[in-house]
Amino acid sequence: FYPAACLKDGTTLDFNFGDDPNSPLKHAPHQDEWTPVGLAAAPAHCAANPLDWRLNPHDLTDAVETSPDGHVAQARTGHGWQGARANQGVKSRGRYYFEGAALEAGGLSRVGWATERGDLDLGADREGFGYGADAEGFGLNQDQGKKLHAGDIDNYGAAYGEGDIVGCYVDIDAGTVHWSRNGAPLGDGFGIPSGLRNEAFFPTLSLKDATMTL
Repeated sequence: FYPAACLKDGTTLDFNFGDDPNSPLKHAPHQDEWTPVGLAAAPAHCAANPLDWRLNPHDLTDAVETSPDGHVAQARTGHGWQGARANQGVKSRGRYYFEGAALEAGGLSRVGWATERGDLDLGADREGFGYGADAEGFGLNQDQGKKLHAGDIDNYGAAYGEGDIVGCYVDIDAGTVHWSRNGAPLGDGFGIPSGLRNEAFFPTLSLKDATMTL
């Protein structure tokens, strides 16, 4: 069984699944008798849902809007760099991958991985790793893409644009992050600092006057 609703004539309904500590349930029953669905233990008590991974509507900057399915983010024009992070991350071991794509010819973006504490200006601090445009926009408007981490910016392959698929890789076992463009690897990206090896890494994007899907 899935929480569901049916709306008509512009009606708005706000669901509260009880999983956001910043928005507690207003009339919660005793949890020893009733469990908020957002706290249900998966997979024992939850059916698999292919939409579990999405951009977190509670973990984004003020001028970002996300689609209802949580897979598209749009930064409102004229508000500078904005960012959003996924609602789930990966940690401990394994090699993981996701894809992002710019949906517009204009605007600037970067995409990659960040810890839960990482700045949503992706790559501006040591807890985020991004590929795309730098703060001045040279990654998409000039000859080369950029990779960014801890405020360091280096040339990294070709720029991507509308219609290109960016592959984002994190190898927790080897402690590395790298990217591909339309299936072609772009080479070594970054080593993960030893102090971050036990952190969870979340798919993250940063946008300036742009729209991107994950």
